[in-house]
Amino acid sequence: EYMLSLWSKDTYFESGFGLVNIFFASLGFTFQEYMIVLSFAILLTMLSFALKYSKYPALFSAMYFLVFVMEYVFTRNYLAHSIIILAFFIVFEKVKYYKGLFVLLVLIASSIHSTAIIALVFAIAFYQDQIFNFKKALFGFGILLVFSILFFTSLLLPLIRGSDFLFKYEAYSTEGGFTTVLFAHLMIVILVYYYFNYILKYSIGINSETRRLFVLVVNVNICSLFFLSLYYHIPYFGRILRLLFTFDIAFLLSGLFYIKMLKVKLPLYLIILSVFL
Repeated sequence: EYMLSLWSKDTYFESGFGLVNIFFASLGFTFQEYMIVLSFAILLTMLSFALKYSKYPALFSAMYFLVFVMEYVFTRNYLAHSIIILAFFIVFEKVKYYKGLFVLLVLIASSIHSTAIIALVFAIAFYQDQIFNFKKALFGFGILLVFSILFFTSLLLPLIRGSDFLFKYEAYSTEGGFTTVLFAHLMIVILVYYYFNYILKYSIGINSETRRLFVLVVNVNICSLFFLSLYYHIPYFGRILRLLFTFDIAFLLSGLFYIKMLKVKLPLYLIILSVFL
């Protein structure tokens, strides 16, 4: 009954999350058992991701533990972000129709938590096999941020008046502006961009497939600059940083594997530490 009470007409929780609760409730699971199974499935996904894409899975696991502690109490976010990680898994492996499957999984994730829909912006990264022009991207997303500041209230909000999206906006909206979340995200993207440019310049023995993955990681981070326009109005969207953190740390650690020169490795360690903190 408790799990069913988590999803009712009065809670406004998404339908996908409701179906998950109904499924486990129909099996007779208690809430504790439900959370154990859910956490096991999510951690198994993360373990598979780490073993596949991190050269240092033990170190990744230790760093991911911080995210796990923060995410565990936000069940819907936790589940939705894990589905998006699974979607990236499919993209990295270039499964047949991976672009369409990515969109499908993001839509499923958004049925768990509606804010996951913003992850669709990452799909732009799949259509470029070279790193995006960073200066042009910064300029473009800067223009978008200015446009958002000027016209979000007058143009966008009237379009969603009377919809569930407006309810979500009102529920999650807090005092925005140029918050620390906005600047932290921007700094992480800048660090990731220069980090992998360093890796690709000084790497030894990196193959074309690994290079493709590193380029994809950088482009996903650049695409995430779109979120700056959201943070200005709804800092709550900063939770997406936990997803980005999980995604980035695995590949930041892997990048070190290809660097043999200590004088190059040391600043890269500092970048990883900066992103982690």
